[in-house]
Amino acid sequence: KARPRARAAGLPEWRRVLLPRAGGLAAALQALGPRLDAVYDLTVSYGRREGEPAWARPSERSLLRGALPPSVRMHIRRVPRGALPDASDEAGLREWLNDRWASKEGLLTVGRLAAAAAGAGPA
Repeated sequence: KARPRARAAGLPEWRRVLLPRAGGLAAALQALGPRLDAVYDLTVSYGRREGEPAWARPSERSLLRGALPPSVRMHIRRVPRGALPDASDEAGLREWLNDRWASKEGLLTVGRLAAAAAGAGPA
């Protein structure tokens, strides 16, 4: 569903992340107002087992059965409220999210998240 929507909107067709949606972020920013001092941008990468396809990720069912991924890597970035677009600026929020998702796509490209987690390169 995401690729045809991206094509129709003239957005990138990412392979590792879905298209972001600005509505939820805008609602949270509006609802929390000045009580919100920051948001946390989290990117998660799951290691895969021998023979699993590159796109494989654990499902809730597999986790409950104890089939844990061999590794889990996370990149967490704190974004101060002042660095976010205004909640009423839908175009600005969309652009900000698209930039973050492009960064996530890059991090999830083979090896970059592992290198960033180890402090071996830029994230």
